[in-house]
Amino acid sequence: MTPSNARFCSQTPATPLQDRVNDAAMQAVVSKIAALELELAKERAEKDQLAADLAQAQEDIMSGPDEQQQQREHEELWAELEAIQQELEDERQRAADLEQQVKEQLALSDARRNAPDNQVSDSSVLRPKGTAGLNWGIQTAMGLGGGSRKNEFYKGIQRQLCDLSMSAQLNWETSWSNIPTVDKAKFFYAARDKIPFLKQFHNNWATEEIVKQYFGNKRKNHYRNGWLDVPERYKHLKETSAKRNPLGSRVKRVKAARIAAQREGHRRDRTAQRALAEEQNEQEEDMVMD
Repeated sequence: MTPSNARFCSQTPATPLQDRVNDAAMQAVVSKIAALELELAKERAEKDQLAADLAQAQEDIMSGPDEQQQQREHEELWAELEAIQQELEDERQRAADLEQQVKEQLALSDARRNAPDNQVSDSSVLRPKGTAGLNWGIQTAMGLGGGSRKNEFYKGIQRQLCDLSMSAQLNWETSWSNIPTVDKAKFFYAARDKIPFLKQFHNNWATEEIVKQYFGNKRKNHYRNGWLDVPERYKHLKETSAKRNPLGSRVKRVKAARIAAQREGHRRDRTAQRALAEEQNEQEEDMVMD
């Protein structure tokens, strides 16, 4: 065997196991390369799409019609905003004017209230001194007491003022003094316009007292049924009422016991008198028989 043949024979062919190992390694490399190529292709497609979107955006910006359309929309929105701001400014001005008028009317009312009685119109009915419901009755002070027709007329005024106060959206959940002066002034004006009879009462005192009474009763009903939270300044009254004996106050119980004792004493006196009378009658009968 020549040296060349010997070198050739020493390079023995690979076994089937080595072929399978080499094929598996190559397959893994090929699969990895294929995956990388797929990712690169995906990234390339995304970059191309992004470039196309950027180009389209630049064309939209540079194109005349779209820019003009955007400009027109911007101008329309700006004009609408200016119109709304102008309306708000006009509304604020009207509110300020109305508030000034109300202040002037209130100042005039205060001046009339503090003026001597001889400066008040003869047809004006002054508010009685004291507290309504405590020192005087509203219906009687309005000259509508006594007689069924006057009573029906007064009840009609009450119903109209109640409906009108709800329509005016006055806040009945708070005290009368906490209702804004402007809201009360508007309500008084509407009440005088709807019920001319109320114009004769000085400074709208009749209208005020009727509505105050209505709101107070409405709040009490809601407090009692739990439909309205009791204010903090009144909660101690509720607690005191809960602790109160349902049979009555201590003073009432003492009075009731005293009256019961007096009645029991009177009953005993009458029983003793009847017994004494019967005893005297028996003695008289015995004397007659003797």
